[in-house]
Amino acid sequence: MDLATHLIELERCLHTASTRQNAANLLSDDFREFGASGRIWDKPTMLVSLAAEEHYPITSDHFVFQELAPGLALLTYTATTPTRRSLRSSLWRLEDGHWRVLFHQGTVIPNP
Repeated sequence: MDLATHLIELERCLHTASTRQNAANLLSDDFREFGASGRIWDKPTMLVSLAAEEHYPITSDHFVFQELAPGLALLTYTATTPTRRSLRSSLWRLEDGHWRVLFHQGTVIPNP
């Protein structure tokens, strides 16, 4: 499996309820997120938020993969939930042989 396919698979895993309940191994210790809501999260805050959230379906498409440097890659894509669509970007870093999200950002796509 090539790196792009692997990271897209990991990103989609983060969209599932079972992974969201236990996402610690996919987030870097220095993880940060700028959410579509405007809120900023670090890893501990995100893990508490994910564990407490009510599950909702997330679909993702239009993935674009860019390898920025050895061990560092960017994924951008569109995510859709029952209430909104957003543009997403995830910066993935290879840490101790495992790919983890270092940074994530969401930007709401306004309704036409």
